[in-house]
Amino acid sequence: MNTSTLLYTGDTESEIYSGVALVRPVKTTDEDSGQQQVTVSEVDVFMPHDAGDFQPEDLGTVDTTVHDTDLVGKTMRVTEVEYDSYLTRTRVRCRLNIGAGFVDTS
Repeated sequence: MNTSTLLYTGDTESEIYSGVALVRPVKTTDEDSGQQQVTVSEVDVFMPHDAGDFQPEDLGTVDTTVHDTDLVGKTMRVTEVEYDSYLTRTRVRCRLNIGAGFVDTS
């Protein structure tokens, strides 16, 4: 929101980190939203301690991967950030929507 014009300008994109990261699954749940069943996966993304200033609700997109090519192009939403006390890594917990399907309510 632009406070001087009172107009919403939309989200802006800026790169916080680009580099190597380790993505580990935490848990996967099926959630119903309306008549759509959505599979949501929580993942931990580990990066160097100085990778960037991540905040909850930030979005991140996977552009390349070595082991799990299904992650390429997926967008993850940051839910929490933890900095290692030894200043060696940053753990960013994210939610990843990995699919939707119709829920039969009959």
